[in-house]
Amino acid sequence: FRDFREMFDKCGNEFDAVAAAIPDFSHFPVAMLALNQGKHIYVEKPPFVSGKEAEEAAALICKSGICFMVGSPIVKPMHLKTKELLRKGKLGSITHIRYRTVHELGYLGTQRKTFYRKDENGGGAMMDMGNHALHLLNWFLGMPSEAEACFTSVMQEAKENRIDDHDTAALLFPGGVTGTIETGWVTPWYQYGFDLYGTKGCVSCRAYEMFVCLEEEGYEWRRVPDNELPDAMTYPLTYWLSCIRNGQKIAWDGIEMAKDVTLMSDL
Repeated sequence: FRDFREMFDKCGNEFDAVAAAIPDFSHFPVAMLALNQGKHIYVEKPPFVSGKEAEEAAALICKSGICFMVGSPIVKPMHLKTKELLRKGKLGSITHIRYRTVHELGYLGTQRKTFYRKDENGGGAMMDMGNHALHLLNWFLGMPSEAEACFTSVMQEAKENRIDDHDTAALLFPGGVTGTIETGWVTPWYQYGFDLYGTKGCVSCRAYEMFVCLEEEGYEWRRVPDNELPDAMTYPLTYWLSCIRNGQKIAWDGIEMAKDVTLMSDL
């Protein structure tokens, strides 16, 4: 088929789920058609390119009860270990979190041209990489109630297309927890990590390494060995299919990711 609407019309009763491997701006019409027909759907991040699309889709997802999954999962062992520390109260009252995710593709000039088209992607570096950050921070701390951001354009391509390639956002989470998200395409090397601060301990994660400093351990920084880390979660597409087959609720569904798009669109 060359038109997804024709596919739904002619053989929609032959399938129960849709994996939409299509450009970001195409997610919304496909997702809405699938949702209105009660079909499970999987899309890559960002799930939508505007707050209006995200709010409309989120309302329908809540009513439909289907498995809506966005390919920006929380799967790394250090994420799961951090969540465990939070659940057990090992970090005390959380005060601040800092998340940084940047790469060098814009700096090197190898970033795909489509990334600089706001009408196709909804935004620049924050919409592209901030999805990962905000999704994880939501899972740790809940949805922020306030957000402000500073967007800049460093490389010529970003300036010509009036799109951000280097950003910082300040967030306020439930309980007065503050946070920052730093995203960008113009750092000469890839950097990923987050620092989480509490009254009884801190967590610092870089790439695939995790360090903790806990009151119960005398406030001595140490690297968390692999044997203390949980197993990584299942690949998102596999996990989505498993939830459909077994009638399980997705642990982190696309509703939160849709809300993230709304927040980032308002920055």
